[in-house]
Amino acid sequence: MKRRGWARLVVPGLLILAGTAGVLAAQEAKTAARPEWNGEELEFFYQNTYDNSSQPAILYKPAGIEKVAKAPLLIKLHYMSGDRFTVRRQGYYQEADKRLWYVLSPELHGKNTPGGRTSWASLEAQHDVIDALETVLRNTPNIDRRRIYLAGRSMGGTLALLMAAKYPDRFAAVVAGQPVTDYESYYRTSVFIRKSPVKEVFLKEMGGEPKEVPFEYRRRSSFSYARNLACLPVTIWAGVEDSVVPREQVELLHREMSIYNPYQPPVNWLVGAPHNAGNYNAAWVCDHLQYYENIAENEMKRLPYRYYRSLDLRTDESKPFFYLNPVLAREDDLGEMRSSIKDGKLAVVTRNLKELTIDLYQAAGLPADRAAAAAIVSRYEVRSDRSLKFIMLYDGQPLREESVVNLKSGEIPWGGEDPGLRNNRIKQ
Repeated sequence: MKRRGWARLVVPGLLILAGTAGVLAAQEAKTAARPEWNGEELEFFYQNTYDNSSQPAILYKPAGIEKVAKAPLLIKLHYMSGDRFTVRRQGYYQEADKRLWYVLSPELHGKNTPGGRTSWASLEAQHDVIDALETVLRNTPNIDRRRIYLAGRSMGGTLALLMAAKYPDRFAAVVAGQPVTDYESYYRTSVFIRKSPVKEVFLKEMGGEPKEVPFEYRRRSSFSYARNLACLPVTIWAGVEDSVVPREQVELLHREMSIYNPYQPPVNWLVGAPHNAGNYNAAWVCDHLQYYENIAENEMKRLPYRYYRSLDLRTDESKPFFYLNPVLAREDDLGEMRSSIKDGKLAVVTRNLKELTIDLYQAAGLPADRAAAAAIVSRYEVRSDRSLKFIMLYDGQPLREESVVNLKSGEIPWGGEDPGLRNNRIKQ
């Protein structure tokens, strides 16, 4: 392999596939020897920030893409038994050549099973996606951060939906095919899982049955975060005769999504289709992504994400969402936060959070100054199911910190910084 700075070029015909089944290895070696694409396939390793492991990924660069001022990036997530090289057999490189898109394919590793073939939307695999993305963004300056897309089918579609739900401010759109959306009901009803050799591996990866580790099943299921999916465009497709991931999985999520987003498009059903990779091709997937941008209107275009004055979100991790930054109280339960600005009042409701920070500059839509912000929101009311530290910022600068027990309300101190916070910051 030839070095290309932070990555190395995969040279057709010289690729060594360690630990891959014989037939699949032969197919991929044949593909590598006779590539049908025009660009470069770069392999790189990055550090997974969740478990500090070193993980591999592939970035495809079409010929001439460096001359494009801003090029979209498609993150293609592989199915069960796939790996980082699976994408090369699915037509995405050829589509990338036509459209001048980058294609990123991280290898998705599991919590309790080795390699990337049976990760089933683990936290480790989730951070594979984010950390591989961050590595590519640091080293590829002409990626259009407004047009970062997600796509996958089966296990890859499951993770694509979950990543869109957990990082709705990072992605422009997602296309997910044949996804598991609720692992608890999937385990209970799936013949594929319960009556095949896959069951043993599945239970090992999950850490047990749903009754033994219920939160593990919940946190890996996009159904748990259906409300979050109202924040970005979601396209779902499925086969009506799919016996591996029954159509009820998609129906379950779609019904829940429609509660929070009345404009959610219908499922793209393939009548008579089983569970196989040849249903919707790469061109169809890219066509359904290409027009979306992660961007707000007018002056709010300066935000790095779409703008919503009201948010209703769930999380299983302490991490930022848009202008909200929650910290979970209990790590074995989901946290919830609802925030809205209406009639001059900021209303916040939380569950299972011990801390929540809100940047009012962003929440109010980037007002020209504090006087303009005060005209939009002057009061606050916070409700919490437990003791909560509630911190208000203005463009990153502290305004007020409150200790909330059940209910707290008051005036937002737009005149200046809260003295207690100023003193605390000086002490630090």
